[in-house]
Amino acid sequence: MSEQGSTLFDFLRHGQVATVGLFSAAHEEPLGSIGWKQLDRVTQEQRWDAIVTSPSRRCYDFARYLAQRLDCELTLAEGLDELNFGAWVGLTPDQVWERDPDLLQHWYQQPLRFSAPQGESMDRFVQRVRVDWEALRATYQGGRVLVLTHATVIRVILADVLQIPYAKTLKIYLDYATLTRVLVHADGEMQFLAHGV
Repeated sequence: MSEQGSTLFDFLRHGQVATVGLFSAAHEEPLGSIGWKQLDRVTQEQRWDAIVTSPSRRCYDFARYLAQRLDCELTLAEGLDELNFGAWVGLTPDQVWERDPDLLQHWYQQPLRFSAPQGESMDRFVQRVRVDWEALRATYQGGRVLVLTHATVIRVILADVLQIPYAKTLKIYLDYATLTRVLVHADGEMQFLAHGV
């Protein structure tokens, strides 16, 4: 499907988690039964040469299952983990709004200047995602690679591929189990192919 020497990267957001309605789920939060079905449906007719996953349980559990099903390589990528939202982890959006309305507005209006309370700064997060994204492009040259990760990670990569500010990616709807496809040519040029496939 990809041209000679080019690599097809499919970025897949995890499915719905067991505790529905959270602003940001904890690292150990598993997929719910709906999340498993969502991911299974999206990956049913697909084949990849390798799977790369965030270490978060909602990504890793399905990635491990899929790698076994497809008999392909599985790699853990720490840098592709979700932004650590600190004190907001495990809260609903309404609870976050009650606690920190100004900071929540800041997250949506100026995300790159955001630092989560008792968590990670967006600046540091973007740097670690970019390091792993560069490493992926260097490691996988040719073939098809599935990257199972989080919406914020996919947005950082989309901003890089499309050469747009991160804030503009907030206009792209990234639902659970959404697949986003990027082609990296042998010369390093990147091309956005599809979203929601």
